[in-house]
Amino acid sequence: MFFHESKTPGAVGSQMVILTAERSMAIDRAFIAHGTPIWVATRAPVVGKKGSEPWTKLLVAQDTGGGILGAVRGDIYWGDDTAAAEKGGRMGGPGKYWLLLPKGVSK
Repeated sequence: MFFHESKTPGAVGSQMVILTAERSMAIDRAFIAHGTPIWVATRAPVVGKKGSEPWTKLLVAQDTGGGILGAVRGDIYWGDDTAAAEKGGRMGGPGKYWLLLPKGVSK
């Protein structure tokens, strides 16, 4: 990974916008365009407790990542605080997502 100090507050994704905690997703641009709304249904870790709980939210494709390769991969941006670090560190496993596309867009 490459990091550099930014003059902009917050994490900036590859779409060059500030990422929103629990609303921004990294995707593989070969399969999903930046700005695509994505409905996600998965399980997320419960902060401070063992286990996970159902998690469904609308996210936006605003970032990419070297480990995000393929049509069925995505990485949720949890934020930049301690709770986000715990969630991100424990997150993984199966989930589902649906791309929300305008009528007329072919598969």
